[in-house]
Amino acid sequence: MLDRLKELLESGAFAEARQVANTLLDDGENSELFWILNAALYNIEGFQDAEYACISRGLQKNAESYELYYMLGCYYMEKNINQAYLCYEQALYYCTDEEDGQMIAEAMSACEEQTDYEVHPVSIVILSYNIAEILKSCIESIRQHNARETYELVVVDNASTDGIADWLRKQTDIVLQCNDKNLGFAGGCNQGIRLAAKKNDIFLLNNDTIVPPNALFWLRMGLYERKTVGATGPITNYAGNNQSVAQQIASVDAYLELAKQVNVPVKYPYENKLWLIGFAMLIKRSALNQVGLLDTRYEWGNYEDNDYGLKLASGGYECLLCHNSFIYHYGSLNMAKDIEKYQHYMQINGHRLIDKWGFPAPYYANIRTDLIAGIQKNQRAHFRVLAVGYGCGATLARIRYQFPYSEVYGIEPLEAAANAERYMGDIIAGDIETMVLPYEKKYFDYILWVDGAEYLKDLAGTQKRLKAYLTENGQMIHP
Repeated sequence: MLDRLKELLESGAFAEARQVANTLLDDGENSELFWILNAALYNIEGFQDAEYACISRGLQKNAESYELYYMLGCYYMEKNINQAYLCYEQALYYCTDEEDGQMIAEAMSACEEQTDYEVHPVSIVILSYNIAEILKSCIESIRQHNARETYELVVVDNASTDGIADWLRKQTDIVLQCNDKNLGFAGGCNQGIRLAAKKNDIFLLNNDTIVPPNALFWLRMGLYERKTVGATGPITNYAGNNQSVAQQIASVDAYLELAKQVNVPVKYPYENKLWLIGFAMLIKRSALNQVGLLDTRYEWGNYEDNDYGLKLASGGYECLLCHNSFIYHYGSLNMAKDIEKYQHYMQINGHRLIDKWGFPAPYYANIRTDLIAGIQKNQRAHFRVLAVGYGCGATLARIRYQFPYSEVYGIEPLEAAANAERYMGDIIAGDIETMVLPYEKKYFDYILWVDGAEYLKDLAGTQKRLKAYLTENGQMIHP
């Protein structure tokens, strides 16, 4: 029946083609060709959401299908010219047909002629310190899974003692800096950024990672989602900041198999974060030019990534966690070897962060999943949430990720934190006990008490006042 569906499409018998396609779907057809044909039919019929869903299903079957990446590029042409270009670029990377390759190249050229086109290649900046074999596998994963013209490799060796610098010097595709002493994470990364091509976006990548197919592509798609995105980061197996997957898998190979399921199109893949873990953070060049390099006051390592997220926020940029990009992270292969030194710098750098910004950013990454569990709505429901308390932004951002049609509002006691959380919801600073609330009565379906209720002078009175802002069936959720 697939041949029949193809014939009907080519002949323009679209109504009959839809009947055949629906029958195939009911019968459990799940081949790559079926999703290509069904996506093409939905495109003709004008059902873009269904078209996107078919492209996504097809790439789940074959994440190297250049036809589907090309179709995805066409889908984005009227929505986001930069994302369209990236899809065409990915299609060309996987393309095995010369004639089709020419067609894809022409589509890329058409994107480049648009006034709002601004895609840049990526300089992958890797800080090297020992663990030679793991670094080699990291670099090989990049070479194997990305088009050579889309990136450059920049490696800064921070005075390794295991011979890896000798190997790096022999590589012809690496821009290399070998240091005589260890300059720490921020200092070494800044060296790499300065060595990078001046117009390239910057991807800070730990040496203890493996970059699976399409992981960097989806980070780039997130980076060009809108002009205000300053940085993107992937989910992983080993990281804080709620960037780790829930699955605990025994082997690297099993995680890389998981990556094949993760690194595909997702309709709503993005979650705003106050900051992103620096093990794999893609930074837009225009944002970097505005906010500057990493702050070297955070000696050795730790907290420079928290700081950079706050710098981006102060510059008017947002950070996005891309739930459709997975990068494997071995984690703590160097820092964990010296626990005393690690704990020392964790403490002093943490104080430096608070002194600089006025609040403890790591704490503000906490997500109150226990409160979110009280929201009994389906994913496509429209509802309004007000979150009250310290660090409400992370919880609101997770709600908006899980429920894309929700409207999220927050009242944050600290003005400095509210300013940093601006992209995580409609958040204002104020004292919930005394402020005049700028909302209509009966406006919210849920009011969440995130943190800090114990500090209120009159909790019961404040909750009673807030109940007037709940809809008739609205709920107040607290620990």
